[in-house]
Amino acid sequence: MSTTTQAPVGSAEAASDLASLRRRSGTIAIARGISYIAYAFVIAALLILAFGFMLELFAANPDAPFTQWIYRHLADAMEPFRGIFPQAETSGGSTLDISILFAMFVYSLVGLGMRSLLDWLTYRRDRLERRMERDEALLARQRTYESRQVGEADAGQPGRGTRPMT
Repeated sequence: MSTTTQAPVGSAEAASDLASLRRRSGTIAIARGISYIAYAFVIAALLILAFGFMLELFAANPDAPFTQWIYRHLADAMEPFRGIFPQAETSGGSTLDISILFAMFVYSLVGLGMRSLLDWLTYRRDRLERRMERDEALLARQRTYESRQVGEADAGQPGRGTRPMT
């Protein structure tokens, strides 16, 4: 069995690698923040779509403030999906809008993709944090080792490191 050993990395190189890892960790944190904002938008859009679908289906009073608020935001969330499918209206005033169901399906797929992205970014962040902890411990051991070597070298020279006994 042959083993290969790597040349010891100097403290300066290890510190540089650690700084690079910290920058990457910051980039991942920013990407996670942006992803959480987009994910929150998708969840809010899904809630508005669900409320809007139910309000239209049960012929809610369009003059009620809550219904007006939902319909106003429903129009924004439905903008890319309007007219894809016909609306079915009944004599009681209720509306079955299949386009809303389709929009809910599409937003759900987008939400699933965002959740997967967040899980992946969290995995990357956790892996980087473990690596940074390992590298920080290694760097601390290297610095301790180097300071001991310097201390031993100083102890061997007269007038340095130790005081002569009187």
